[in-house]
Amino acid sequence: MKAAATLNRIAVSTALVLAAVAPPLRAQSADAGPLPVTVEDTLTGRFIAGYVQPSDPTLVRIYAWAKAGHSAEAVAKYLNATIKLPFDIRLQFQECHAANAFYLPDQHAVVFCYEYLAHFQQLFTTMRQSDSVTAALISGKMYFTFYHEVGHALVAALGIRIFGAEESAVDGFATYLLTSAEADAPAEAAVSYFNLQSKQYDGRRLNEIQGLLADEHALDKTRSVQIACWLYGEDSSRYRLWVRPDILPKARAQRCAHEFEQLKAFWDGSLAPYLKSAAVDSAQ
Repeated sequence: MKAAATLNRIAVSTALVLAAVAPPLRAQSADAGPLPVTVEDTLTGRFIAGYVQPSDPTLVRIYAWAKAGHSAEAVAKYLNATIKLPFDIRLQFQECHAANAFYLPDQHAVVFCYEYLAHFQQLFTTMRQSDSVTAALISGKMYFTFYHEVGHALVAALGIRIFGAEESAVDGFATYLLTSAEADAPAEAAVSYFNLQSKQYDGRRLNEIQGLLADEHALDKTRSVQIACWLYGEDSSRYRLWVRPDILPKARAQRCAHEFEQLKAFWDGSLAPYLKSAAVDSAQ
């Protein structure tokens, strides 16, 4: 009953905030005439939201919550106002039989699994916070994950060159985009999520986590500290209480302003040719 109440609270709060701004899906307009085709004209792709109803009855409530809250539409609306694309990219919720989210380059689709949202709910519930706090954490981590996967999509679609681990780079993209939009809460939720996830290997020997060490993703604790560092680097006053051993060690915090400037410079430069004029004007 508590889980159902939490999902209902998220659905109501998210719908109130996002329903008014969620755009209807639109077909691309036809070519009006034989005008010269420029590179700019070829960047006519859009992000398109979608939801696939699950066959698993235990996921129906999560499907209904995501759809009622216009979760994918909210992401699509912001990105369509900001970034030019060479082709359409779908932002789709669906059943996957696994707790995951991923980008399918051959299908030009970002997929968010209902099972992943169920995992978020289960994990954040262990914090024993109020329903409203738990709701905010689940919703926040969902949006962070969506933008993380959009980062993968943009790297592939725009040919952005990444040096080092792409997974870490798109954690950076999600944080960069959210701080640029003055919407830090999803990144804050990601810090909490990865901190909680990291407890799964507390006290385990090094040889017991070899698979984690070799994974393309950094360790959960590393991801938590890195995202916290970027947030602190962007606004040290707001996040000053995060400088403590369990979130952001003081020695690391001293370098975070520089790390955030590096992050911002990379993504500003990488996305500059693909920003829509309204987004450029608002940034100036």
